[in-house]
Amino acid sequence: MTTRPPLIPSLSRRLLSLIVTILWLSPALLFCCFAPQTSRKIFKNWARWQLKIFGIQLQIEDRNQGDYAAPPYLYVILNQTSLVETFVVLAGLPTAFDPVFNIGFALIPLVGWLFWGLGGIVLVRQWPEQVRRAMAHAVEKLRSGTNFYISIEGLRSPDGALSPYKKGPALLAIESQATIVPLILHGGREVWPLGEWRVRPGKLRLVLGEKISAQGLAYNDRQELVDRLKDISSSSLQSSP
Repeated sequence: MTTRPPLIPSLSRRLLSLIVTILWLSPALLFCCFAPQTSRKIFKNWARWQLKIFGIQLQIEDRNQGDYAAPPYLYVILNQTSLVETFVVLAGLPTAFDPVFNIGFALIPLVGWLFWGLGGIVLVRQWPEQVRRAMAHAVEKLRSGTNFYISIEGLRSPDGALSPYKKGPALLAIESQATIVPLILHGGREVWPLGEWRVRPGKLRLVLGEKISAQGLAYNDRQELVDRLKDISSSSLQSSP
């Protein structure tokens, strides 16, 4: 891990980030009820500005060549290490999406509220029945053609190592017969380590892996699908420069 960035530039970037967040997301929050498409455009623009403010260059490697004409798609992040993922997925994913996310993130002022207001599915993991109902609602929305984003680990890794994979995303894809787009983010922990407020300028690479169709898969195929995603992440991370 590189040394921590200087204090004054870090504070300046944080202050500018906060100002842009208030100016962009306050109206976006108002628009989300009656003009959701406008709200989503503002949200995406906000994410791109955040990357610029923090000096982060994002490279997109799309192994599907931009072919996302047959929704629904379930974007599954296979390695979660940093809050920078919020900027990256908003700025870098090729289609609009709703997230499945924890209540803790949903309570983050403006950012979490806006995801929630635009249709994100909130999970309270301490309440299994609530999680069951929320995932069932996500299945319904996927079947209707809404794209979703979800983490297969559920929590961010403090050291960069992969956490145990959960079966929820696989079940979500199988029950909705959606197409999975596996995501790998390279460099997230280097620019914004978990628990650190100083963001380091740097380069990120977001890999959109080859699509995996869940058409024809059944409940008993869930572990095989999880194992396939684990193989993709292990191979991608091991080959990373």
